[in-house]
Amino acid sequence: KLITIRLLRSFIKETYDKLRNGNPNYSLLSYPGRAKEIAEKLGYKTHKVITIINRLIHALDHWKFANADITSRLISLSECSPKSKFSHQGGWLISIQPPLLPYYIHNQKNDKSFILPLLEEPPVKFAHSSYQARLHILQWKLVEEFSKQSPYLLKHGFIVIDDNKWKELLKECDLPEKLLPKIKIAWTGEKGFLECNNETFYTLKKHEKELEFLKDQGKIKMASSKGGKVRANNEKMKKAKILRKFSKN
Repeated sequence: KLITIRLLRSFIKETYDKLRNGNPNYSLLSYPGRAKEIAEKLGYKTHKVITIINRLIHALDHWKFANADITSRLISLSECSPKSKFSHQGGWLISIQPPLLPYYIHNQKNDKSFILPLLEEPPVKFAHSSYQARLHILQWKLVEEFSKQSPYLLKHGFIVIDDNKWKELLKECDLPEKLLPKIKIAWTGEKGFLECNNETFYTLKKHEKELEFLKDQGKIKMASSKGGKVRANNEKMKKAKILRKFSKN
């Protein structure tokens, strides 16, 4: 599971970085070294992991995933012959499909959805290997909480996560509560991504751009909330005017 999450994270990050750098072919990733090259990029060198990545790539090229808007594979795999017009060294060309692409994510029409910034990988080595993939998911859940509380983050510079909220998030990720003290120590420590004040107030550290991105979401939500209140008040006044006119008649 951890290898799968790290693999998908790398695809998302690579396509985004290529798009940001102005590469028109940002959705096409080249790996002349196939699974071995991807494994090394993720920090693995063992034959076992290379075999796992090889199987994952072929599985992701086959499986289709469905959500409310689209049913699609996550990648499309092409295998190149050496010295072909596609690749001098052969290897893989991987086309990243819409569900993982920045273009698709940034052009959603659902006004209630907000993009979550992708943080650096969290420290997970303090936990048993069976929990490490779920700790990555917990990090996403925490970033989602930052997005939900972004107006509060904008106003105060931090969000509130008390022990009850921590336990709720742990339960959603199928993590035992006994891990909570270790999670807090690791994730607010030197290599962590969280900064904690007074035990329940949290902000991001080492992620200034991501923090500003979340604060911008707070501005959008606050403006939307004010606009909604104005519309509701106008509607209320309109109804009151109609009632007054009706009562006079």
